[in-house]
Amino acid sequence: MRSPRGGLLRTQGRESLAPGGPELPHLSAGRAPSPAPCQAAPHRTERLDDHGRRGGVPGPTLRRALPDHPHRRDDVPARGRDARSAPVNAPRPRWQPPASGVIRGCWQLSRGHGPGWGRDRAFAALDVAAAQPGPLYLDCADIYTGVEALLGEWMASRGVTREKVVVHTKFVPDLGVLPRIDRGYVRGIVERSRDRLGVDALELVQYYWWDRAVPGWIQAAEWLAELREEGVVRHIGVTNLDPDALGTLLDAGIPVVSNQVQLSLLDRRPLAGLEAFCMDSGVALLCYGTLAGGLLSASTGPESRSLTKYRLIADEVGGATVLRRARAVLGDIAAREGAEMADVAAAYALGQAAVAAVIVGLSRRGLTVDPGAVRLGRRDMERLDAAVPTTVPGAVYAAEQDRAGPHGRIMRYDLNRER
Repeated sequence: MRSPRGGLLRTQGRESLAPGGPELPHLSAGRAPSPAPCQAAPHRTERLDDHGRRGGVPGPTLRRALPDHPHRRDDVPARGRDARSAPVNAPRPRWQPPASGVIRGCWQLSRGHGPGWGRDRAFAALDVAAAQPGPLYLDCADIYTGVEALLGEWMASRGVTREKVVVHTKFVPDLGVLPRIDRGYVRGIVERSRDRLGVDALELVQYYWWDRAVPGWIQAAEWLAELREEGVVRHIGVTNLDPDALGTLLDAGIPVVSNQVQLSLLDRRPLAGLEAFCMDSGVALLCYGTLAGGLLSASTGPESRSLTKYRLIADEVGGATVLRRARAVLGDIAAREGAEMADVAAAYALGQAAVAAVIVGLSRRGLTVDPGAVRLGRRDMERLDAAVPTTVPGAVYAAEQDRAGPHGRIMRYDLNRER
């Protein structure tokens, strides 16, 4: 039987942890070390945040408030390590998802993703996104080539504040170095992200370990949590974890506040167990792929690895026939609501229980996605589910972890060494 979820990280009296392998060099800025059918929950038409307060944004979003687990209170006093860390004994605010329910993804700005945007085009798209009401939430990663540095340059040039722009990043150690990761490697990658972004502390660092058969993934999460205690990191999330893996980290005392997973009308794997687990554990779902690379919107972007990935997802659930049917229903609802197809697709994902936000890529054309512009009733959700009656087989991210399969073959597992 599992222990109760949550609890503050147990660090008092902890002895110094020995490195898990040969010492890897500390990083300077800019360098890396070498080495099943689904059914929607009952609809509700007003946003509730994770404390049960109405946020005033219409549309289907969180079905109910997330439980108030101790690890979500997130108020452990920081222990400042250097001048840039949070002050000693300064309690940090509780983590909050965006009130709009939308985070803008920056993966397509990566040079390794597809046709490069270039600095001017990226800055223009960021300017348009920042001009929208409310704070701008951005999602990036240590393994998105050049993106953290680009965002840091843009924020510095615009003089933006933390209240206006909130950046989430990731910590994804390379597959090839997993057996040798130590505390210095974790610190080096995370502090490099902080330096690139030019911030005092990283708002949310989302952790993923490519192969949990390789020992050390829980210890690496503990080292990441130490950086949270020091004020280098404010909050810890994870990405692409199934209930067993997420539960293991929670039982180890890691204060996880979010789990970023792929969720769309075409890929509803998180609804087959992870959704309920996150509701019970007080962990918010942040969902990428809600537009399936543009397949669930009016138009797709240029060819890229993401578009290839989402075409594979579409093939898993019926291919072109099912995709046409899904697009027809999305288009019909969008026409009724005076909205865009992308708004409806985002509202569908945001309407699932435990989903706190959807991650939608920055637009080259300055387009916005507004799931709050759409009100999906129970009948709408049923029509959308019926359009795609099955989902991708297996658990969350299981197909992508199969390196010999079609999904795994297009993945890149050692991107930090290229940074």
